[in-house]
Amino acid sequence: MTDRRSQAHRPARLPADGEPGQVVLRLTSAELLVLAGSINEAMEAVEDWEFPARLGTGKTQARALRARLGSLIARLPPGDPGRAPGPGGTRSNRQAAAQAAALAEEEHMTEVVRPRDGDAVTLRPCPPWCTLARHFGDGQPADADDGYHHEGAETEVPTRYPFLGLAGEDPTIVRAVLKSWTRPLGAAPGPVRIELNLGTPANRTDMYVEATPAEARAIAQALLGLAEAAEQAAEPGAHRPADR
Repeated sequence: MTDRRSQAHRPARLPADGEPGQVVLRLTSAELLVLAGSINEAMEAVEDWEFPARLGTGKTQARALRARLGSLIARLPPGDPGRAPGPGGTRSNRQAAAQAAALAEEEHMTEVVRPRDGDAVTLRPCPPWCTLARHFGDGQPADADDGYHHEGAETEVPTRYPFLGLAGEDPTIVRAVLKSWTRPLGAAPGPVRIELNLGTPANRTDMYVEATPAEARAIAQALLGLAEAAEQAAEPGAHRPADR
């Protein structure tokens, strides 16, 4: 039986084996609202270009987290202070609950684009992994035969290698993300590709490759094999060729 008293003093749990990179938090509904509201305020207040430097992650990841939090809040049971505050609830709680519900709904809204050369086009629903709430900005010019990307949450893998191998450059970051190119505007999502991009913590570059799932799996298998060989070679007593 789980001791609830001990749980109350364990608001966070560090990752265990098999949970790399995960931290489990226990939050009250009020704390959940605070977290969701803080993320939303940060997305509204911080420009895209400075978001990674100030928040330590990109807006794509923040948007995905915001959507998950909004979905959690929308599923709180009726009567929960975070779900539907009664007349005695605070104004901030009511606002936060309404905002969270709107954020959850926003992720499933239909997007309509008005091209310059034809009637309005309703975009097809996003794939379940797409984290973009909007694909076109308000007033952004578009043509009916234009295309756009569906984009998933991005994973950043930092390395110690200086960018382009140049002394004094920032370390290289490998960014991996799911993408799907869709064209024209009213078409169904195209084939899913895995994009690998080389950049730095502050900058993205046009150095990238888009791989099919099979190609991405082959790349991953090759990297795992090389990593295993490198680790074995570094072990004490590993065979080394004689000097010539």
